[in-house]
Amino acid sequence: MGTKATVRAEGVRGKASALAEAADADLFLLAMPDLIFVFDEQSRFQTIYAQNEALLAAPARVLRGRRIADFFPAVVVQAFDERIAIARAGNVPPPMEYDVDLGDGLRRFEGRFSHVGDGRVLVACRDMTEVRAEEARRREFTARLTEAQKLESLGVLAGGIAHDFNNLLTTIRGNAAAAAAALGDQELVVAALDDIERASARAAELCRQMLVYGGRAPKGSFPIALASVVEETRLLLEASLGKQVSFKVLSKEGPTILGDAAELRQLTMNLVTNASEALDEQGGTVTVETGERAFSEEELATMYRSDETAPGSFATLVVRDDGPGMDAEVRRRIFEPFFSTKFAGRGLGLTAALGIIRRHHGAIHVESSPKDGTTVLVAIPANADRPTPMEAPPPTTDPGHSQGLVVLVVDDEPQVRRAAFRLLRQEGHEAIEAADGFEAERILRERADIDMVLLDLTMPVRSGVETFQALRAEEPSLPVVFSSGYAEEELRSRAPAEKTLNYLPKPYSRDELRAVLAWALTARRLRRRAT
Repeated sequence: MGTKATVRAEGVRGKASALAEAADADLFLLAMPDLIFVFDEQSRFQTIYAQNEALLAAPARVLRGRRIADFFPAVVVQAFDERIAIARAGNVPPPMEYDVDLGDGLRRFEGRFSHVGDGRVLVACRDMTEVRAEEARRREFTARLTEAQKLESLGVLAGGIAHDFNNLLTTIRGNAAAAAAALGDQELVVAALDDIERASARAAELCRQMLVYGGRAPKGSFPIALASVVEETRLLLEASLGKQVSFKVLSKEGPTILGDAAELRQLTMNLVTNASEALDEQGGTVTVETGERAFSEEELATMYRSDETAPGSFATLVVRDDGPGMDAEVRRRIFEPFFSTKFAGRGLGLTAALGIIRRHHGAIHVESSPKDGTTVLVAIPANADRPTPMEAPPPTTDPGHSQGLVVLVVDDEPQVRRAAFRLLRQEGHEAIEAADGFEAERILRERADIDMVLLDLTMPVRSGVETFQALRAEEPSLPVVFSSGYAEEELRSRAPAEKTLNYLPKPYSRDELRAVLAWALTARRLRRRAT
């Protein structure tokens, strides 16, 4: 009797222990953030563990005893059935992802399947909505970063092409000028060579603007007039517009602003490019206008602006097109990074423009409506100083007044050296060629009569700056003229500012060469007086 009672007691305790363990398992499963489903041998919902029932396609009491097909579309049902069959066969099926509409939008879940015996299959479903959204944001960020790097590489490429192209233009322009002078009265040939030189000058201006647009100038704020920025960028703007686009510039003298010239050129390029692309294939007119205007606080409050923007006098830049215009929704999004209504557009123009304007403590306003075109107004605070007239270029020096100079031409490009050699000889000077910095240093040690060095900035064996320093060590007061296809601003950032240092941009004209020769002649007189 006692033994039977003991057995019964142990059985009760065993069942109680099993129930307790089952209860603990239930509590554990309910505590998990995942949705846990157990499907019976007929693939019906048998047991449901959900910490948050709001994530279920239907309440748990409704799901129990029902099949997947009662709540999900056929494509999801098929994927579920295939994986349940694989799990029942003792294998591990691949996870699957599916969407559930919970009333506040689609949520993405990932399901993992495992066989738990007696034909039953456990499916653990995890809410992956935020994970996938974050992955999408990362992919978008990576894509934007890649696009930005491509644009940066494009700027470097533009600068490199412009530099190399300027070397070629120096050869073309210099030899055309030398040939025209040598031919004398052969009118037809001289006219043709003059056309070559004029075309080279125009190509050189485009290269200079490519260098600026490629970011080869250092950042800094200096007094500058918006009208001069537009004029300096005009050739590049005209070259970048389609043939079906008419381009007009209405420049009025306004106040100077404190600005970065390279960024303001980029701003102008972006606004004009955006306006041109808005015209599509139908064509139209893009108008750029500069001027001056006072803005009140109430007017500035309606514009996108910097926190530092205050009421007062502003220099203005207006870019207007007569294209199809924009509706309110597009206008609302135009400053979003990488937003574009163009199929193949980057949508970077106005985003970059807004950044530049804010860095200049300015403001921007866009007016547009369907079929009425678009007007973009940029306002940048005026500087206290008015623009001063540009200095007149140095007067052309008569060859007879600057004869007798001995010029050392240092350049790794033979054609460039020969073109400079011919021009210098025609101007009545002696020219000595050096292919690199080491040869130049050797010649300077051997010749005490050198009056000027015409020095290339970028050379492979020894850079122009390194050569300059070596020549300075030999002859501290020797006039040196850097000549480069890169922008003058880059030279100024790499070489020291000295009275005996000058700059001659490639490709240069005969008159530009004469100007630095006159400068060197003056320097020679001063050196001789000092001794």
